[in-house]
Amino acid sequence: MTSNQPIHPWVRPVRLGCGLLLFAFLLTHFGNHALGLVSLHAMEEGRLGFLALWRNPVGESALFGALLAHWLLGLWLIYQRRTLRMPVWEATQIILGLIVPTLLAYHLIGTRMANAMYGSEDLYARVIFSLWVQNPWAGTYDRVQPWVHRTSLLVALPAVVRARFPRLVCVFRADACTRVSGSRRGGPRGVCAGAPA
Repeated sequence: MTSNQPIHPWVRPVRLGCGLLLFAFLLTHFGNHALGLVSLHAMEEGRLGFLALWRNPVGESALFGALLAHWLLGLWLIYQRRTLRMPVWEATQIILGLIVPTLLAYHLIGTRMANAMYGSEDLYARVIFSLWVQNPWAGTYDRVQPWVHRTSLLVALPAVVRARFPRLVCVFRADACTRVSGSRRGGPRGVCAGAPA
């Protein structure tokens, strides 16, 4: 297949679905980290629920399958491009998407692979000690990952909303227009060229 042929219509929806599954994982993962604001014990209790959801054959297969499919379909979309001219947000998303797997490798080896190969339990006390006492540079490196994930998501989200939900964007534009005019009735109405009539 050459790079001049059109993209298959199923690629973007599958990639979006995989991305949403990865987002659900990250939401639960970071939510579990947020329990650290309460206590280390709360993090450990939250970890048990998190592991019950994601560290079973179904959850793990779905997660790693979505991770692999999302990344490979992203590479496929880059390969299919006719030119590298693109908006800044899209270039940022692509660059961050290529960086994420390298950042994740260290984290996956230290937690999931160590558990699978050696049966080690990735308790938060051990992880915190390892990342912030034994090897602070690794802790800093590990803290960069979430920001790369978040930035990639925040860069991609407006484009996904514009592409998938044009009427929703139109509603926000119309609301902004009426707020600028100072009147809810009789003010100018927002016109959305991208939304179907």
